Amino acid sequence: STSSTTNTTTTTSTSTTLSTTNTTRTKTYTTSSVTSSTTTSTTSSTLPALCVDGIPIGAGIDSSKCMDTYNGDTCEVVCSGAYSGDPQTYYCNAGTLEPLVGAISCSRITCSTGLPSDPSYDTSACFDIGVDESCMVVCGLGYEPAPTIFRCQVDGNFIASATILPQTAPCQLLECKTASMPSGTGVDSSSCIGKVVNETCTAVCSSGYESNST
Repeated sequence: STSSTTNTTTTTSTSTTLSTTNTTRTKTYTTSSVTSSTTTSTTSSTLPALCVDGIPIGAGIDSSKCMDTYNGDTCEVVCSGAYSGDPQTYYCNAGTLEPLVGAISCSRITCSTGLPSDPSYDTSACFDIGVDESCMVVCGLGYEPAPTIFRCQVDGNFIASATILPQTAPCQLLECKTASMPSGTGVDSSSCIGKVVNETCTAVCSSGYESNST
């Protein structure tokens, strides 16, 4: 908007006549004023609207790039941390964020590879394990060695957190303890030494003894 003020110049003249016997003289007096003008200007503008509605939220959704988005701007929403999914572009429309193609969708990452593949291992406890979660891998019944903890990484692979259980070597069948072998006077169970689970052996009577079994 513009306003103007104008002052007008005014001129006033005064004449005086003096008379004498021989001469008449006239004096003229002039008064002047200066015209001045003042102009004031005001400028107004409209700022774009900040997007505060429609910002995607949820597990694994990163909308940080859309926090300072104004009308007409675009921004990218991504999945982060232990979640995966395709990034999506959003458009700020009259204060509301709207997806250009499709809404962001983030899924929890679970590990499915990196566990021992030999069938002697029991990996059933490692089903549906997410990033930074752990599970126990054990040898099946009748096998050794001791169990090992595996941890799920962000790339979807398991990694052993201890070296008790080698990932490349199969579990070994348990060897039967000598304390469980047949014993007694005249009993020869030497053929049972070193036997493992599911193997058989025969205990016999030593020389000079005979079996009294029926």
